[in-house]
Amino acid sequence: EVWKDYVTQEEAAIAAKEGGGGKKHGKSGSFMTVSMLYRESLNNLMTMLNMTHPHFIRCIIPNEKKTSGLIEAGLVLNQLTCNGVLEGIRICRKGFPNRMMHPDFRHRYSVLAADEANSSPDAKKCAEAILGKLVSQQKLSDDNYKMGDTKVFFKAGVLARLEDIRDEVLKVIMTKFEAYIRWYCGLVDRKRRLEQNAAMLLLQRNIHMWCSLRTWEWFKLYTKVRPMLREGKIAEQMEKLNEKLKSLEDGIEKETKLRKELEDNSVKIQAEKADLLSQLESVRAQLNEAEERVKRESGLKGDVDKQLE
Repeated sequence: EVWKDYVTQEEAAIAAKEGGGGKKHGKSGSFMTVSMLYRESLNNLMTMLNMTHPHFIRCIIPNEKKTSGLIEAGLVLNQLTCNGVLEGIRICRKGFPNRMMHPDFRHRYSVLAADEANSSPDAKKCAEAILGKLVSQQKLSDDNYKMGDTKVFFKAGVLARLEDIRDEVLKVIMTKFEAYIRWYCGLVDRKRRLEQNAAMLLLQRNIHMWCSLRTWEWFKLYTKVRPMLREGKIAEQMEKLNEKLKSLEDGIEKETKLRKELEDNSVKIQAEKADLLSQLESVRAQLNEAEERVKRESGLKGDVDKQLE
């Protein structure tokens, strides 16, 4: 059942030859030699190897009948045991084949423990905190990993389990985010519908009022009198504005008179100030003359005293 859809090179060559029918496509299209089959098989094998990253290559004989698509389980298991492949897998599973740098681990799996991922600037401490939280949640055990100086080492299959846990957490986060977006869009739509409903009710009320008032004679009279009332209000407003303007003019006139009086008083004060300054200058001149006269008299007195002696 595993190999029921597998097509060997020989079967492909036979199918191509039979599919050609009576058409002639040349010698290369009519049949494939053993060397061509071998070369094509080798090219396919190299293409597959280049697409993957194998750690080792083991050639396994599937059966002793040299028949394609047939697997003898005992023969294959015996070869894998003799080649040491099973022992290598067992040793690999007991060890820690997977590893990841501390910053890379914190960056990728911070979604599993956001607070622990930002608890310290040291990436190693953050990685220890994240793994400790996963252990406390019983999602991992202490035997599944080992902390190194620069890397975290995991046993086989642990990283795949972490990826599954991360996918589940991201799924929950995206579901909550989608629910929040839908809730917000629902609020916006509800607000829009409420405003629309209020506008429709207002419009309906106005239409009903208009339908009931358009045939009412008093309303017709009111529509004719209303412009006149508006003109009366305009005249009243103009009268108020004129009164306000008159009061402003009276205030300006009073302010003008007061300003003129203040200017006259200022002129008088300036004149009095000039008179006082002139009087002060004359007094200073008289004082200087008196001081000079006193000095002269003192000098004459000194001369007279000397003559008397």
